[in-house]
Amino acid sequence: MLDMPRSGTMRAAAAQLRQVRKEATASGGRRDMVFLAAVFSVRVLRVFCRYSKGSMIKITRLPAALLRVCIFCVCVFFIGAGRGEAASARPWWFSLEQGKHLFRAGNYGAALNAFENARRDRRETFTRMRDNFIILLSNPQVRPRGDALDLVELYITEHSELDAAEALNELYAHIPRARLENSVTKALAALALLQHYPEAEYWIGETCFVEGEIGIALMQYQKSYEHRELFEAPGFRTEVLYKIAEMRRLQKKYAEMERALLDILSRGGEGDTPLDELWEAESNTRTRRAMAQILGRADGLGRFLSLYRYGNTSAERAHRALGFFYYESGRYMPGPALEHLMFSFLIQSTVVIDEIKRRQYDYEFSTLEDMMTRLRRIPAALDYLDKNEYYRVLYCLGCAFFGADNPAGARQFWAFLAAEPLAGQWQPAAARQLASPQIERPVLGSAALERR
Repeated sequence: MLDMPRSGTMRAAAAQLRQVRKEATASGGRRDMVFLAAVFSVRVLRVFCRYSKGSMIKITRLPAALLRVCIFCVCVFFIGAGRGEAASARPWWFSLEQGKHLFRAGNYGAALNAFENARRDRRETFTRMRDNFIILLSNPQVRPRGDALDLVELYITEHSELDAAEALNELYAHIPRARLENSVTKALAALALLQHYPEAEYWIGETCFVEGEIGIALMQYQKSYEHRELFEAPGFRTEVLYKIAEMRRLQKKYAEMERALLDILSRGGEGDTPLDELWEAESNTRTRRAMAQILGRADGLGRFLSLYRYGNTSAERAHRALGFFYYESGRYMPGPALEHLMFSFLIQSTVVIDEIKRRQYDYEFSTLEDMMTRLRRIPAALDYLDKNEYYRVLYCLGCAFFGADNPAGARQFWAFLAAEPLAGQWQPAAARQLASPQIERPVLGSAALERR
């Protein structure tokens, strides 16, 4: 039996619990919680032993209330520690995906927190890994191996340097080893680069945009694009450039918008290669002019689509937006408006012709009217044309030919639209142009850059 009253034992145990809680708070880390729980248990037992004058304590004879308190406190410590370890063990990409789910559910505040957590966790993870690798390189046994990465790897394997091995394994998961050229210096630079998380920056920008912060969103997209070599999803760099162009359009900074769209065509591909090589290649300038001449004939529509196919859908939005911008700026032919609109028209037509061929293998294009008749049985193809402003492209092509002193080429586009019920508002507009042709100057704007 304990010699002291129960209340005294309870007060002593409670004092020990408060002290351990204070230490846990001061430590700032959840990983110490299990250890502190064990410390608390030992301290409580010491209290019991002190008051029992060193005699063995039989747990079954402890006051029931005191025993329940001890068990409860220890369980709380272990459960809290377990939850803390589980939370801290979540990788940065988990936080990013969680943020995407919250974003799509409309919970933008929580989504922003998740994206910022993902960015912070990745930075801290790769900072820690780089520091661990530097500590290994500072080892006197490693320094003589110089910049040879394979020799450093051999030391890591022979001496079971787990922290450094973890750093290199994570590095190779994101950057192919061959790109490091067996260089320790390049491995350190790559670990420093991986501290950035461009996908998180992009999604922070998306969240800021829906909250109406266009300036901050633009800054985030630009920050994301700065580290485009870390993008893992194909075509993601192109999408970021489209978002930058969209922000410039919303700010009415059309010169910057134009530069962003031209960047998409010239270096929007993987590795900053041209996204549209047919457009960018200097040797293709004559080809484009020849294509425009064929399209500008009185019967050029049918001839053009019988001769040419081009399915670069990633570049279509840039051609369309630039075509509208140049047309509305009065730059027709030999200016760039007509050629950009021509490429948009060709790419969209190629997509729907291929869709018809997928259902009818022996299909051969004859006329635009016949193509539209067949497309009426393919609602998805009609939705594609409507979403990508196909009829507006045709209308502006006609206007661009008219502005380039080619009324015969313009009339074929307007005649088609005037007879096409699916053309919507462009049907009566084309009819008016047939009756009284003129150059129109609509307000700058296009769905080409609007949010999908």
